[in-house]
Amino acid sequence: MPESKPKVKKYVLIGVAALVVLLVFLFAFGLFPVAIIGSKYIWYRDFSRTTGALEQFDHISRQIEGTEQTEDDVRALRKGVLGEMIAARILEAYLEREGKLEQITDNANKQIDEAIKNTNAETLPQATEKLYNLSVDDFRDHIL
Repeated sequence: MPESKPKVKKYVLIGVAALVVLLVFLFAFGLFPVAIIGSKYIWYRDFSRTTGALEQFDHISRQIEGTEQTEDDVRALRKGVLGEMIAARILEAYLEREGKLEQITDNANKQIDEAIKNTNAETLPQATEKLYNLSVDDFRDHIL
C-alpha cells in the first residue's frame, strides 16, 4: 500500500504540469474571453488584434499632427473598442434571433467587397500594412 502514494503524487504532479502548460498555451495565443455576451465570446486575440491595429493608426495619425499618443489615449481607445465589440455582438445576437443576420451580413460583405475592388490593388495592401499593421483580409475582418 505505501507504494501507491508515490504513484498518486506522480500523477498529481503530471496533472498540475499539464494544466500549467495548457494555461500558458491559452494565454500565449489569446484563447480566453474578454467578454461574454449571451453565448457569444469576445476573444482576447480578436480584441488585441483590433486594438493593436487602431493604436497603430492613431499613433501614425498623431505623428502627422505632431502630437503624442498618451496612455490615457490608449486606454480610451481600448475601452471604446471593447464597447463597440460588445455592441456588435449584441446586434449580431438580435439579428440572428430575428432571422436577418445572414441577409444583412451578405449585404455588408458585398458592399465591402465592392469598395475593396474599387481601390487601387497596389496601394491598399501597402496602406493597410503601414497604417494598421494588418493584411487586407485581416483589415476587412477586424476593422471594417
